[in-house]
Amino acid sequence: MLWNSENIQVIADLYLGKININRAKIMLCVTKKTIKRRLETYKVCGEEGFIHGNSNKEPVNKIDFAKIFAFVDKYELHNCNFSELSRLLKDYNIINISSSCLRTRFYNVGLLSPKCTKSIKKRLKKQLNTKLEEQGALSVDEIDTLDALRNEELCGSFYFSKSRSKYMGERIEIDACEFPWFIGSSIKYHLHVAVDDATGIPVGLYLDNEETLNGYYHITRQMLENYGVPVNIRTDKRTVFIYNKKKNNLKQSHNNEDTFTQYAYACKQLGINLGCCSDPLYKPRVERMNQTIKGILPARLITEGITNIKDANKYIEEKFIPYLIKEFGRLEYVEDNTKKKVPSAFVEIEKEDIDKTLVVIESRKINNGHSISYKSNYYKLLDKNCRTIALPPGSSVSLIKTIDGKSLYATDRLNVCYALEMVKERHIYSKSIDSDELKPKKREKNKYIPDKTHPWSWIRQKEFRENDKLMKSLEPIYRSPHEAVYS
Repeated sequence: MLWNSENIQVIADLYLGKININRAKIMLCVTKKTIKRRLETYKVCGEEGFIHGNSNKEPVNKIDFAKIFAFVDKYELHNCNFSELSRLLKDYNIINISSSCLRTRFYNVGLLSPKCTKSIKKRLKKQLNTKLEEQGALSVDEIDTLDALRNEELCGSFYFSKSRSKYMGERIEIDACEFPWFIGSSIKYHLHVAVDDATGIPVGLYLDNEETLNGYYHITRQMLENYGVPVNIRTDKRTVFIYNKKKNNLKQSHNNEDTFTQYAYACKQLGINLGCCSDPLYKPRVERMNQTIKGILPARLITEGITNIKDANKYIEEKFIPYLIKEFGRLEYVEDNTKKKVPSAFVEIEKEDIDKTLVVIESRKINNGHSISYKSNYYKLLDKNCRTIALPPGSSVSLIKTIDGKSLYATDRLNVCYALEMVKERHIYSKSIDSDELKPKKREKNKYIPDKTHPWSWIRQKEFRENDKLMKSLEPIYRSPHEAVYS
């Protein structure tokens, strides 16, 4: 029971003899044993004996929210959802706290998660309005939250749950998400995302300045190298994937034909069915993954100190994708009260085939110098024997660039493949003016030294002579006067 001043006064009256023990029992609604124990405490310690020993002391398991607020302010994680904030606090050894505890604590001070539901917003708005009417004043954070809730327009939307695919790799959904991924910067970049529908894991992530073919090629490369060739790919109707070409002939204008884009052609070469639709519900997994990554990746990048795309892509491929697979992947399912691994429909592919398929093809014309132009540089054509080939000026060739951008090839109308060598704009060395010191040094060839086990080596011949009987019998006749030099 709570020993307040009134209850303590009853024990004091009992001690002074003003009331008896039965009267004290009825007034306090406790047993005689409790009355006697408390009476002995009052005789020894007085009123201080009724104060609990842990009063005015901080609990051992008290959560230090000052550390949490300092961590949030340090990395500007004000737009981070509570689930990810809980994981970050644990990963960086700040404090081990659940997301529900964070949500309750922030809710009590009038702060909401950016991922909270409409019902929570309505409930908090009602509570803040009631508090404002009763008390007439709110804190600064509560006023900002109430203003944001009043100005927000809640729109109704709904969608139906869909079953997942049976096999991993049966359906891959890809899309790009535009967002300011680096906290403190207003520049928006595009994150290309590929998600498996059966397991919900990202099979490819790549950050680029714009939504381009290069970005989609990179996430496709990650998928092909780590998992294999999928069965179907779903995406939207961007010109990277599909392009409707209208015929100029008015008689045939109603028969528009779809032309292959480079990505669609690569999918056809790999045997992948490419489906395109502008409805977001056509690819719900990747749309939901985009929202999840928006609430996680910016906080991870700022805490890792990453501020550029190159380092971000390295971190995403090496650490962030495994983290998402661990947290959100559904690699197992329950059937008949037993856990089973999701079967895979991916088909393995060699790395050479990936490099040959994921290429960028551009059309070029042979100029009068029997070379082609690409990115303000000129390239001459070489055959398989590294001889320079002179194709007729004006003839068309297809320039092929690999995904890494390091290899360039060209093919003519007969599908003959040529290597390309850049023609330097000017000589780097002049024989008539520059001294020999400036002359480029030729790389010295490594001298080939046969191994001791080679059959023609001197050691092997010596061993043969020592072990062969015929050679020993002829040794006095054919002994060399210079044998001591070689022995």
